[in-house]
Amino acid sequence: MKKLLMVLSIASVAASCAVEKRQCDVSQLNGRWDIVSAGSIAEMQGEQKPFIEVNVNDLSFAGFATCNRIFGSVVTDSIVSDKVAFSVATTRMMCSDMSTETAIVEALSSVASFAISPEDSSRALFYDVQGKVVLTAVKGVESEEEKTVGLDGAWNIVSVDGVSTSTAETATTLTFSMETFTFYGNAGCNSIGGGFEMSDDSLSFSNVHVNSAMCSEESMAIESKILNVLNNTKVWTIENKELHLKSADGLSLAVLKREE
Repeated sequence: MKKLLMVLSIASVAASCAVEKRQCDVSQLNGRWDIVSAGSIAEMQGEQKPFIEVNVNDLSFAGFATCNRIFGSVVTDSIVSDKVAFSVATTRMMCSDMSTETAIVEALSSVASFAISPEDSSRALFYDVQGKVVLTAVKGVESEEEKTVGLDGAWNIVSVDGVSTSTAETATTLTFSMETFTFYGNAGCNSIGGGFEMSDDSLSFSNVHVNSAMCSEESMAIESKILNVLNNTKVWTIENKELHLKSADGLSLAVLKREE
């Protein structure tokens, strides 16, 4: 009798999991998800909110794990629609408390399937190969705080070599496209553009082109400094919501802020 009850209990659990995971498709994961729990951490604490943003078109993801940026590929199964896995890479900054980030990275790395909660379509549950929930997330919207994470998008160049760019005739800007790995902007007088390569915290610009208009001596001096920055940038970091472009030896060459 006990054996029968045990079999029924296991069957009931399996059935409930099947119901919970019904009609799940990886396309439902497209977009931003704020991480609520991961591994032994039942609820995220603190001001730094971790998240992932999934792009199902190119099967990639990127996000923030409370200290470092995280990114990688999404692995799916064309036959089993709720089967999903993450190949996770991170930048390599050290913070005072790495325990939350470690839990998030380990949880993401162990994901084998997912389900959209039947009670709340904005809530996703991620399971390991044993069917245990290892991470939960809710559909999120990018906040002002988290707009600082990642290179993609428009930035104002506020200083180069420690000197303000505010005296330039034209606003100094850089806009990055992570889809095409190209950039464009203005160096204070002329339009600039080109390509870039990045990996973890490394960054370099290539095929930089610039128009040939002449402006005031002050604007041209700023433009010359910005072009020098593009030629010498090897590292990028986000510090206090600012993008820092740095040389190979860690010297800050330029400081940029998100466009409002």
